[in-house]
Amino acid sequence: MRKQSKRLLSMILSAAMVVTLGAGTVTGNKVSAEDVTPADTQRTELGTTFYAYLTQNNSKIFNSTEKVYEGEEKVAEGVVASSGAIDKTGEYTISAIAEDEVEDLLASAAYLGVEFGNLGKTLAEDGKTVLYKRDTLGFAIKAKSIEVTDKYTKETTTYDWSKATLYNNSADEEERLRFGIRNKWGTADSEKEYTNPIDGEKIYVGEGDTFTVRFEVTTGKLDPLPYTEKTEDPGTGTTTPKASYNGYITFQTDNWAFRNIWNDPDGYGLKDKKLDYTTQYGVPGDTENDDVKGVTAKITDCKMTDNGEYTVSISGADLKNLQAGEKKEKATAFTMLSISTDIPMSMSGVSAVNAKLEIDGKEVKLSKTTLPNKSDAKNYGSYYNFMVANSYGNAKDAPFPASGKGASTLTTLPTDSIKITFTLKGADFSGKVDYTTKTIGVKKNKTFTSGNFKYKVTKAATITAGKKKNGTVTVVGLTAAGKKKSSISVKNSVSKTVDKVKATYTVNKLGDKAFKKAKKLKKATLGTKITAIPTSAFEGCAKLTTVSAKGVKKIGKSAFKGCKKLNKLTLKKKVSVKKGAFKGCKKTIKVTGGTKKVNKANVKTLKKKSGYKKFK
Repeated sequence: MRKQSKRLLSMILSAAMVVTLGAGTVTGNKVSAEDVTPADTQRTELGTTFYAYLTQNNSKIFNSTEKVYEGEEKVAEGVVASSGAIDKTGEYTISAIAEDEVEDLLASAAYLGVEFGNLGKTLAEDGKTVLYKRDTLGFAIKAKSIEVTDKYTKETTTYDWSKATLYNNSADEEERLRFGIRNKWGTADSEKEYTNPIDGEKIYVGEGDTFTVRFEVTTGKLDPLPYTEKTEDPGTGTTTPKASYNGYITFQTDNWAFRNIWNDPDGYGLKDKKLDYTTQYGVPGDTENDDVKGVTAKITDCKMTDNGEYTVSISGADLKNLQAGEKKEKATAFTMLSISTDIPMSMSGVSAVNAKLEIDGKEVKLSKTTLPNKSDAKNYGSYYNFMVANSYGNAKDAPFPASGKGASTLTTLPTDSIKITFTLKGADFSGKVDYTTKTIGVKKNKTFTSGNFKYKVTKAATITAGKKKNGTVTVVGLTAAGKKKSSISVKNSVSKTVDKVKATYTVNKLGDKAFKKAKKLKKATLGTKITAIPTSAFEGCAKLTTVSAKGVKKIGKSAFKGCKKLNKLTLKKKVSVKKGAFKGCKKTIKVTGGTKKVNKANVKTLKKKSGYKKFK
């Protein structure tokens, strides 16, 4: 196997993509007129024309082309490769060239499929769309195989794709049809067989390999599976689960053998490019240039589709005798042993109870059978991580806590296997609540206007499980209406509605030059969340007389430069000030707002540090 590249896998459309029509071949995206062999004369005209597209969604497997339109209507996006016009029965292929290497194509993809555009639609002479009834089209489409051809050896590995069933992608009968290859959203048992028809296979694709899907158009009836809404089970009155979650066995030893949490921020998680985390655990490398290497083991994670008992395990892992790293050190204890999950912590009340630990087939007694969530799990994506042993963070809660010697008190190490059995409790599998965190309102670093002010989002507002969390914004300027005002007041919060969803932001900063040269401004009141008046914020506001800034602790360079009429400054807190902040001011400025002691201290600081002396 060729050495894996560090780049993410992506696929690009081959410059000479091949579409096979029966015995004839066509190069490119459009079918050209060709002579046909005698065998081809048996091919049947379909009476309509459509296209097939190899597509992806929410994935970096492919370099997608632009969105595809037929006439005025968008029919596909995330397109990697396209067939030519399909208007006869016969066998067709769509091929693309791999730009990089991936060990498991299906595990790396979020959605991968073949879609059939506006199948059953054509344009009449007057340009209007004519819809053919599918049961009268008189042809069927059957998936055949998926093939990967090695760039160097030209050997082809073929995967059976014949179980793929044509299905609708929405409740609208006339939406485009598709064959599934990989669909992470097709998790219900009733959907698996057609959304993930080759689930369980592991497809290796190397750099420069040709990835090909093969299907056949035949005579018969076009009869796709209908789209079905999930409904309540009339027998039990419960909703069929729409969601599923995963549990992963994770560990670290004090000689740094490890299988880290699935979303490890340092890269040693399931998306690791150096290790195949489904069949390996990691150990330190033997040299400085070989920082980590993999050791093969049998690893069994669990897929959770309802509350109940589950098991995670690893076998073929001799951690007791393993000598790791340049110094060939042996482990003496676990620093961590846990069940890492992709259950978001926004789903409150989830627990792992009735836990049981077995090492080399023998039970190791736990001091408690309810496994605590790792105390700092919120720092690692906010997913539940149920701890058996823990020497990190708030390690007192785990059944095997920190020993005080750089590891946990779990000193029993396996020569072969670790097995953790637990009961999941309190998880929501209904699919009715979205527990992922999503941005609402305006995205980070984008601007919007409201009332007299222009704002820049410094932290996006979010919604998780129906609960909103405020974002933050900086006031960066005045609107056209604001520039006409003689008096402005910055509130502590501002709201913005986008797509009918209201987002709220804390106004905690004033931008440099935010109100510079506001010609009509005489009075300004800043919200108490604003703690600094930055560089040139009010520079050139020649008519400005009064500023109330009760939350401010810092005044920046040229903040009030040229404010010739400024005579009152309200400050509640002690401030620091940059030299030149009041350059060009003419009036005596009265400092109020704080206690007598604070006011006196501020006058002294402003006179001494700003370079301007007229304060009282």
